[in-house]
Amino acid sequence: MKLAYEAVTLTSPKEEMVNILSVVGIQRTLEILLIMRQLATKVKKPDGFIKKAISENWSPSTLPVKLPKKQSKHLYDFTQQARKKTPNHQESAGSSRISFFNWLEE
Repeated sequence: MKLAYEAVTLTSPKEEMVNILSVVGIQRTLEILLIMRQLATKVKKPDGFIKKAISENWSPSTLPVKLPKKQSKHLYDFTQQARKKTPNHQESAGSSRISFFNWLEE
């Protein structure tokens, strides 16, 4: 497992990573390293990538898709008008509304 990790990441694995990979087994380790090799860009943090691949059960046939930074930060950035147009948005009859009070005119 150490040799395969070094071949893919070009670095030596830490002891913690060796322990994690030994728990998942050689076949799963090779699958995860294959996923890393199939990506178009180099993985900056291989240890984090491997942990996430194990926890989310990634496979070589289902490659992870990286979201652009701007999109991943604002997944739920709705305007009020867009929020009202979503099918899951329902106004309840007893919803609390705050009336607009212009304190400058008073």
